[in-house]
Amino acid sequence: MKSVIAGSMLALSSQAMAGSECGQFISDVDIIECVTQESERADARLDDTFQSLLDELESQGQNNPHALEARELLIRAQNQWAAFRKTDCDAQFALDQGGSVRLPAYQFCMIDHAQQREQQLEGFID
Repeated sequence: MKSVIAGSMLALSSQAMAGSECGQFISDVDIIECVTQESERADARLDDTFQSLLDELESQGQNNPHALEARELLIRAQNQWAAFRKTDCDAQFALDQGGSVRLPAYQFCMIDHAQQREQQLEGFID
């Protein structure tokens, strides 16, 4: 069972790598550096989206007190989501013990979660 899970994780990492500019690199060091930069960019986009949403809710709060309540709840939800994302990706990292794709797989997990959350936040007010 463990080998099936590990194989699935490797396949997911390979798929993520294929859709990334990092797939062009050969050395582990270059791949890790590239994936780390992609993760930082994904986090920056997520942070920008989150801050824009908070600003919008604060602006709406001038006429709608429920928007201010939603803003505070969203802050709490984002903190809980960040803890979930880390723990979820830590679980994947634990499965990849000793593999050369361990760190890139972890970073791609973080990127995937960030992109999904960014889409959720973009649809929050729509």
